[in-house]
Amino acid sequence: MSSLMACGQNSNDYGGSSGAEEDFLMPTEAELQAEELSPNQLTNICKAGMSAATGAGINSMRTDTDQADMVRISYVRDDGRPFAYDCRLEGHVVRTRMIDEAGPGTGPGNWSGNGSKATYRLENADVTIDTVFIDGSVDSETFRF
Repeated sequence: MSSLMACGQNSNDYGGSSGAEEDFLMPTEAELQAEELSPNQLTNICKAGMSAATGAGINSMRTDTDQADMVRISYVRDDGRPFAYDCRLEGHVVRTRMIDEAGPGTGPGNWSGNGSKATYRLENADVTIDTVFIDGSVDSETFRF
């Protein structure tokens, strides 16, 4: 399976202005290099990316892969509120969008990429998510599957 480059969105559509301070959020050529992933690897990367973004535990997430290059992730927050997201990969960049963010039945929101860029690294059974924020700070978190 190769990484997704479509799903109805331009792969360079990161929203916001294209000012110099946001240029580092654009994927580099190396980050856009696709690698062959198994469906299980895609699911694990998406779960790790979502956990890094939201703090939800990977074991609390349910996944559905009805499209070859996209994963639907759902979980219930500690306060009982359910959430659902789509996840796709553009090379090594993890992109997500919330489902029904504006209320039930409103459908998918915008793809992530405004204010931060999340990339993944695979090493054996580990997935590391590196999130670079617009201020230049970086968070790294490693998940074992």
